[in-house]
Amino acid sequence: MTINISGNNIYKDFAITKQTVSAPKNMSENQPAPAIASVRVSDVDSDKKGNGKKIFGIIGISVGSVALLTLIGLFTLSKGFSSGFAQKLNKWSKSLQKKIYDLSSNTKELTTSQKMKLKISQTLKPVADTMQAASNISAIKDSFLRHWLKKFKCEPIVKKMNNVFRNIVTKNTRNYYSKAESANLKFCSYLDDLIKQADDPYIKSHLKLYKGKLKDSFKNTFTTAAHYERADNAYKKMYGLDEKVYNKLFGGEGLFKNLKKAKSYVTTDYVAADKRELAKYLLKEKVKFSNNVNDNYNNIKQIINEIKIHVDPQDTKAVDIVKKLSEALESYKNAAGAQEAEVRQAAVKHLREEMSSLFQIFKKDSRYSDIAKNSNEKITEFYNILSPENTKKGLAQEAITFIKETYGKNSPQYKQAKRITNELNNNLNNAIGSELNSFDKLAELQVGSLPTDILGILGPTALGTLLVVSSKDKNERISKTLTQGVPILGGVGVTYYGTTRGWTGAKNLILGLVTGYLLNVIGSKADDLYKKYAEKQSIMKTAYDAWNKLQGKETNTIASAEQK
Repeated sequence: MTINISGNNIYKDFAITKQTVSAPKNMSENQPAPAIASVRVSDVDSDKKGNGKKIFGIIGISVGSVALLTLIGLFTLSKGFSSGFAQKLNKWSKSLQKKIYDLSSNTKELTTSQKMKLKISQTLKPVADTMQAASNISAIKDSFLRHWLKKFKCEPIVKKMNNVFRNIVTKNTRNYYSKAESANLKFCSYLDDLIKQADDPYIKSHLKLYKGKLKDSFKNTFTTAAHYERADNAYKKMYGLDEKVYNKLFGGEGLFKNLKKAKSYVTTDYVAADKRELAKYLLKEKVKFSNNVNDNYNNIKQIINEIKIHVDPQDTKAVDIVKKLSEALESYKNAAGAQEAEVRQAAVKHLREEMSSLFQIFKKDSRYSDIAKNSNEKITEFYNILSPENTKKGLAQEAITFIKETYGKNSPQYKQAKRITNELNNNLNNAIGSELNSFDKLAELQVGSLPTDILGILGPTALGTLLVVSSKDKNERISKTLTQGVPILGGVGVTYYGTTRGWTGAKNLILGLVTGYLLNVIGSKADDLYKKYAEKQSIMKTAYDAWNKLQGKETNTIASAEQK
């Protein structure tokens, strides 16, 4: 028997050629041998039994998609993209304004490259300011949806869900504080080792004193339990924030009645004062515990940069004061040697005097009317940063200073202690920064980000499920799952995961898009391999079915001939 398969389509031109077979012995030689008719694929009965399995398969994949994205949602509803987006735009705006000031106040002739940078910065500055209003899109949808959920008596459900997911919002911060706590215990353990090795009672007593103070100071403010209590109190204080935001946006004199008001993110504006108070408290406690020269330098520089952007580059007197402020700050940072303390003290005094002179200009000159309104608050903040309480060494730095004086600057004891305290200080700075960021995310949760996040998850879920369900057969269903469904779900999953890790803004979006693209490439390759495998399987199955069909007809023909 010969089997002839031709053409690219595996379902075309499949035939078994006609041939004769030997007649049975009991048949007459003159009786023609039975002919086996040509059998094509269309002659083979299709299998109707697979329809039920197909339906259940579609349902299974649909439910699986929903379950997958639901799990993603359970761990990612704290994304708070809007606050991060607004903060990044605000930083961008300030950096552009600072660049404009630096280039415009340059007394030397600008190069062609600098002139181009100045022109670009001047063009982008109003764009950045306008884009900050875009963050209110989230405030609009969040507050609107929660407002109407209240109307439909769904508020109890929203509150219960919010109470669950606020723990997710603060989880990342708790991890940072946990790392700082481990570093503090590591330092205390190292002090224990030094205590055991020391013979001098004076050294032992001082090391024990520092160890006890470090444990108590950390326990009072920076443990995960202390952070959770602060977050819980802050969250409760935000009750009713959703209605404040809704009234601000949709009320009689709301955003849509006066678009000029849309210059900043309304959700974080309402909690800005409480956030500043929290920042002051954390700074005060951080300085007591661990504070080095770089911390002071960065805090002072941030204030100077924020004030600098308000200075008119053509105001030579104000520009000269800003220059002196920067010089004094560098002197503070680079002080060293026997006169280190005196040099820093003189630099701080110079900073206070120059800043006072600058604010006097702000109050008298009409060009600075905007900053003059907040001049008292700004100068108080600056003086607070420069106060002896906030520029002195923390307990950890006092401890390593004692170790340096006892064992020597180049001793292994001092180098090890300094390495551990640097690790402790960095972890604590990261924890405080994370806590301040999560403060904004808690505010968004109160306004109504959770319900809109759920809709954001259900959208891709529905799309992925629709793509799969709309497939006409098993092969297409698998193909769409690999090339479209998995990339969509994977991209969304990575984006939402990134938000729980504090990856906000463009970085998070890019990671999601790149993940989706890579999954699409991998899925396409897997789809090609599956199609080749399915094609071979289909050819083999078709040949096998045709063979069985042929054998059945041949048997029937022979049996009929024998009966005759």
